[in-house]
Amino acid sequence: MPQPKNAMEIFKLLDQSNCRECGQKTCLSFAGSVFRGQIKLEECPKLDRETI
Repeated sequence: MPQPKNAMEIFKLLDQSNCRECGQKTCLSFAGSVFRGQIKLEECPKLDRETI
């Protein structure tokens, strides 16, 4: 996956269920944390591995 330009590009890849299984309150906060380099995209348990 090429470097995203903003957190919304990451958010669009997620299932947007706000499941909290990653430890974040929402998928949008997860996407923001990934964009800032605080966590890795692979930490989303619902994300299709082919997307990563």
